[in-house]
This record gives sequence, structure tokens and C-alpha cells, in this order.
Amino acid sequence: MTVCLGEQGFASVPYRGTKRGYVPNSPIPPEGQLGFLKAERHCAERTDYGEPVKEPDRAKLESRYEDVISTKECLEREGYLVVETPSLREFVRVRGAWDPYASLVAPDLGYVGDGEYLRLDGLCPNPLPH
Repeated sequence: MTVCLGEQGFASVPYRGTKRGYVPNSPIPPEGQLGFLKAERHCAERTDYGEPVKEPDRAKLESRYEDVISTKECLEREGYLVVETPSLREFVRVRGAWDPYASLVAPDLGYVGDGEYLRLDGLCPNPLPH
């Protein structure tokens, strides 16, 4: 899996301390999250990596997409930028893994602290499982 991810432009190393079994060599920036998720999906299919997973229900994914778009819009009303919002088709392709909070950019491009994340999560709940 790590070789394939590297070929896709996301150098990673094996790491048993995560559910995935690997970690990227460096943090994925907000504007790279969607590309990373697509690369993961591609590599998982190409390498048969991980446990076989049941295809998610499309109706559930479409409903979740509406929820994450609502969260994205809420975050934007609070003055934040959410970059690389996927289309519904892309969201389904990455099996609903796109997270608006992982694509969040502060208005001043500064650090968003834990207290601010908690405030935002109270106003704009993340519909994805934590």
C-alpha cells in the first residue's frame, strides 16, 4: 500500500499504531485531502489492501453528502474557508470519507486551536463518525 501511495504522490510509511496500518510521511494539507482519499481508494482497490469492505449504501452516502455540505456552509458562515469540496460523485468515490474539518483553513491562515475547533463543532457539528 505504501509503495502505491508513493507512486500517487503521497509518500507513506508502514505504522501499526493506526487503523490504516500506515501514515503519510508528512501531514496532508487541507487542499490535498481529496487527492489523498482518491489515492487511498485507488491503491486499496489495486492492491487488495485491508479487509474486504461492503460497498456503502449510495442513498446513505448521498444523505451524508448533504450533511457535510451543510457543515461546510456553516463553517464558511463563521468566516473559514473549506478547500477542495468534492462533488457528489467524488464523495461517493471516496466512500464518504471527505471531512470538511480536515479541509478547513483559518481566515488568517493561522493555527486553529482546540478551543476554536470545539466551538466550531458545537455550531457546525461534523456528521462524520469520529
